[in-house]
Amino acid sequence: MKRKSLKFFVSTVLMVSISCGYAQDVIYNGKFDLSGKNYTIELRKINTNNYEIIVEDKISTPNKSGSFTTTLDVLNLFSNDFVNTFNTKIAPVPLIGAALTNLQSKSSELFFSMQVVARMMEDVTLDPVAGKINVKDRISVDYYYFDKADKKSKFETSSNKFIKIKSVQIQFENSFIENVKVLAEFEQDFEIERYENVKIKIEKGEELKFENFYPIGFSSKSNYSNLDYYLKEKNTQLDIYFKLDKLISYNQNHRLRTRDYSPRDEVIVIIPPVKDYELKKETSSKVLDVVVYSDFVGLKADKPNGLIQMEVSKEIPIHSRRYPFINTRSLNWGFLNYSKIGFTIVNIQEDKRRYEVPSLNEVINNELVRTRFISTKDLKNFNSLSIGGDLNLFLLDIPDAKSTIFIDGGFRFNVVALSDSLDILNTAGEIAKSGVIHESEVSVWEYYPEIKLQFFPEERFGINFIYRQHYLRLNKESGDLNMDIIQVAERDNFTNTGIRKESNWMRSFEINANLELSSNSVFFLRFRTNSLVGNSNEEFNQWQLGYSFDLLKTTKTK
Repeated sequence: MKRKSLKFFVSTVLMVSISCGYAQDVIYNGKFDLSGKNYTIELRKINTNNYEIIVEDKISTPNKSGSFTTTLDVLNLFSNDFVNTFNTKIAPVPLIGAALTNLQSKSSELFFSMQVVARMMEDVTLDPVAGKINVKDRISVDYYYFDKADKKSKFETSSNKFIKIKSVQIQFENSFIENVKVLAEFEQDFEIERYENVKIKIEKGEELKFENFYPIGFSSKSNYSNLDYYLKEKNTQLDIYFKLDKLISYNQNHRLRTRDYSPRDEVIVIIPPVKDYELKKETSSKVLDVVVYSDFVGLKADKPNGLIQMEVSKEIPIHSRRYPFINTRSLNWGFLNYSKIGFTIVNIQEDKRRYEVPSLNEVINNELVRTRFISTKDLKNFNSLSIGGDLNLFLLDIPDAKSTIFIDGGFRFNVVALSDSLDILNTAGEIAKSGVIHESEVSVWEYYPEIKLQFFPEERFGINFIYRQHYLRLNKESGDLNMDIIQVAERDNFTNTGIRKESNWMRSFEINANLELSSNSVFFLRFRTNSLVGNSNEEFNQWQLGYSFDLLKTTKTK
């Protein structure tokens, strides 16, 4: 049973990952006649502006097919590509004369039919518009110069030195402008005395590159009204700056039931004379982060971690603002940047595992007195459902080391599934099993601080190191009233001595690596070790393979 479940999970993960790697939405599938013969044509959406056209002759042996990409904007371009594809990939010999004229006419019919369908589909599946960003093509700069009268360096603001904007690249990520890169040039030759008797000249047309020092909040109305962050020029020896609000302005769209106006994660490039760019909200299928895990330690019959688990979460921006760390430009910090809510279903497979409640049995006055108990480790280990959230308390971003340190706090409301064999006192006065299994659940409150070190070596791969201290408290009011259970530190110690030790603290260390296969599919490999504070022998480990993808996205493979 377990091997079949594992085989099913792994095969499903591989199938979906391959599918998502080549996934495209089929939005038109039809046929057309030409010279008395039937052909099929298919329109697939590649991304926001591009489509793939696939033409097939399924009657001939062997079948013939050809494809090309198009924007569905210009009839002549579409017709030329269609005719060329048909003549080179489908037709036995290139069509000429009247046959070619018929083919061109057919391409026009198909173009308008597919254009209508594509536009209708865009209207139906259109992502909400977050707002429109406007970029200026000419701004003034601020700079340092040497004042001969005062014999010191001064900062010139609101100068009459103007630069022409060549391109603007903006990276939006997690409700911040993570990076800005602006390429520009001076309208005229620029020459100043930077230091005493040291003059520097920048000629007209010499490329300037401006970048931000640290991420810039971009999720609330106060963020948009206060974009006075300096960008510094990187290519020359001059200290040249300008404030971001000189370059861009943002007009957010207000929507019901939200205070977060941030756009989806993406990188945009604006090249003048284009000035406006419409930013979209995240697609509905990506609003929730969903990860399905298989726990290989959970394969063992005596391990309750769960063969297949699912985690669903949503990160919500709160205080989208960063600050320079101790007057440095390479480090930045923030607090209360986000909260994260979600739930975890730990046991999805059919043979759901329950904790068999142990007990200390005593016969007092010819009556069986049972003391049922559960250890702190087992409260954590046998968790079957968890609901809660995390709150970011502090973060330190270290861009030069491609890493970020997070300090968070969190809580969980957990459910633990139990079973009890209901021991009895038989007629001989001996303790025996009744043969009746009683099932119930208890709830557990869990609180923890968390320290996370996150590395960003490159866009397709990342790794996290996480340390947590968990405080677990059994909710005595939960569960069946006939099953009074006490929480103890160590199961074996309590069984052998009957002495109840107090320890509600567990600690865990986690290594979590992720590999992005496509824009909507990510592999995870997670190792986690959990142990009782004060007794490292009270521990359990988890080895998990996970996969995340858009559950709501309908795709079709090539």
